[in-house]
Amino acid sequence: MITRVGALTSLVGAVLALPVLLAGPAPAAGPALPEKAPKEVVHRVVWAHDPFDGNPGFQLRSALPDGTDERTIYESPTGFTLALVHDRQGRRVAFSPCCRGSAPLLVVAPVMGGPAQDPLARHRDRFYYVGGIGWSPNRRRLAFEAGTANGDLATAAIWTVRPNGRDLRRVLELSTWGPGDQPSPGNDALAWTPDGILYSDGKDLRSVRPGRSARSRLVMPRVGSVRVSGDGQTVVVDRYRRGRAETWIAAPDGTDARRILVHGDRAGPSTTTYDDIVPNYDGTQLLAWRSAPAPASGGEAEARIVTWSAGGSPADATPLDFVHHESYVATWN
Repeated sequence: MITRVGALTSLVGAVLALPVLLAGPAPAAGPALPEKAPKEVVHRVVWAHDPFDGNPGFQLRSALPDGTDERTIYESPTGFTLALVHDRQGRRVAFSPCCRGSAPLLVVAPVMGGPAQDPLARHRDRFYYVGGIGWSPNRRRLAFEAGTANGDLATAAIWTVRPNGRDLRRVLELSTWGPGDQPSPGNDALAWTPDGILYSDGKDLRSVRPGRSARSRLVMPRVGSVRVSGDGQTVVVDRYRRGRAETWIAAPDGTDARRILVHGDRAGPSTTTYDDIVPNYDGTQLLAWRSAPAPASGGEAEARIVTWSAGGSPADATPLDFVHHESYVATWN
């Protein structure tokens, strides 16, 4: 993830962080497989909102991209969340509340409102955290990073499960560390395509197919995070090259890659940053959390959810005025 301003990331860095070990050698990748388009796609913006004046807790709200039909779709009296992931049809959003022992580890909420699901409710004692999340192309399963503990050892792995909690399966072990180790950051989201589950091992973008002998393969070097468009044809990745952070758009197999944003070598109080860049359904528009310093001529620093054309410049981004200026977690489809 590109640098995020604020104390929340520091608070949960150790909880959500994990190092990743490369799996063994795997066959060369074939061409990426196409995805079938869902019959009815819902296009809505979903964001995390703090309505409690600094007290613990958060709401999830959703609205049409023009800000109309706003509604509250989920509410928690404690904690917060650092990432939201739409399903491919845009009808549900998955997230991991943080960081209360009584909170669900993984939640699926309908974007129009209605009962939420807790896929890991029956497995609550098995895991101690959930990290990056991704939806299968057919929207029937979730992939997620999770940590399990066995005595003094902790193990991170990629798992899959149905939203109703059935068919929990471990796909790939990522790393194991002891009490004295310092884990490195893991994924803030996963991207599941017909060709495999995309994830970052902290150095590169890799793909793994669920199966009995799952092995990962290299997709793109020097990638720290990945998000996929609803139609499955576009991924947005954060890359680290020559000491600087960049954002790229590519096909899910890593081809047709092009750079769309260069971030500063070091983020600081005079640097405008763009975090958690999410493509819309067809990958033609981008959404991000923008943090801008106060102008030299005077005024206040800005932190807003903004959108812009994938073929244009983030300097021309448009703030979503209906999203509260203190909201820093958002997604769309």
